[in-house]
Amino acid sequence: DDTSELARSYLDEAMPKVSRDAANWVQELHAWGDTWAMWALARRPSALGALHPFALAIADAYAAAARRSGGKVTGTRFPYHGVPLVSGSAQLASGLVALGFHPKLVGSLAGWVRAEQREDGGWGDGAYPSDVLTTLVAGDLLATLDPTYDPGPTAAWLARAQRPDGWWRAYGPESTWLSVEIAGWLLEAGRPFA
Repeated sequence: DDTSELARSYLDEAMPKVSRDAANWVQELHAWGDTWAMWALARRPSALGALHPFALAIADAYAAAARRSGGKVTGTRFPYHGVPLVSGSAQLASGLVALGFHPKLVGSLAGWVRAEQREDGGWGDGAYPSDVLTTLVAGDLLATLDPTYDPGPTAAWLARAQRPDGWWRAYGPESTWLSVEIAGWLLEAGRPFA
C-alpha cells in the first residue's frame, strides 16, 4: 500500500548513511557507542537482518577485545579508557545472544554484569553512580537470560530514578524513547521468566 511504499523509500534513502555509521562501529573507536549499536540492533530483528554483516563484525571485534580484557568490555575513551564497562558488557552480550554467536563469552559477560549490580539495585560504569542507561541494558540482559535474577531491586531503582514529570532521562533528548523502553522493561520483568 501507499504507506509501505513511502516507508521503503525512506529506508532506501537512509540505508547508505546507516551502513556508513555501522562501518564506523566495527573500528572499535568507542566501546560504549559501538556496543550500544549492538544492543539496539539486537532489540530490532529487522534492523539486525539489514545490518547483519556489520553486526557480526562488531560482535567479533568486541568479543575478541572482551576476551583479552578478562571477559568484559573495557572503555576506549576518556574518562573510561581501560575501565571495565557494565554497559558495554551487557550490550555486547545482548548482541551476541541475538546473533547466536560466542555463547561461552555471553555466559562470562552476563555473570560479570550480574556480579556488578550495586546495593541500590542499579548499575553504573566504573566509579560513577548507577545510571538509567546502564541499569536498563544490564537488567534487560539478565531478565532474558537468568531465571534466578530478581528484577525487583532494579525495578525499585528505576522507580526512584523516574523524574517528577514521569519521564526517565539520561541526557535529555532521549527521554521519550528511554521512558517507553523502561516502561516496557518493567512490564516484561514483572512477568514469569520465559
